[in-house]
Amino acid sequence: GPMAEEGYVKNVVAHRCIRDIAAGAASVPLLLFSGRRELEEHPALELLRRPNPGQSGMAWREALFQHLLLAGNAYVEALGEQTPVELWPLRPDRMRVIPGEGALPQGYEHRAGAAMRRWPCH
Repeated sequence: GPMAEEGYVKNVVAHRCIRDIAAGAASVPLLLFSGRRELEEHPALELLRRPNPGQSGMAWREALFQHLLLAGNAYVEALGEQTPVELWPLRPDRMRVIPGEGALPQGYEHRAGAAMRRWPCH
């Protein structure tokens, strides 16, 4: 929330700790297996190595870990028709859960300036 953001921005020690933890977590290599056989090449691995034109896989994962550490949630927008071709981190402070009946959400809403997008839960 806003208090966590304010404390994070104003506190050099907290900023450094979050950054170091996120960088360490993001540096863990991602492996993909089919049964017991490790796959060296796969479209999912390629996407995770370069999730979008603006970020390397490491920078993308680091952003997600920072969001998770600061807000308790991390959100990703996957672009593509059938199969994702780009993955973009979405700032959790701009995301709102749309309440549904019972414990499950009806969907999610993301606001950035005047732009607003919604994703329904199926």
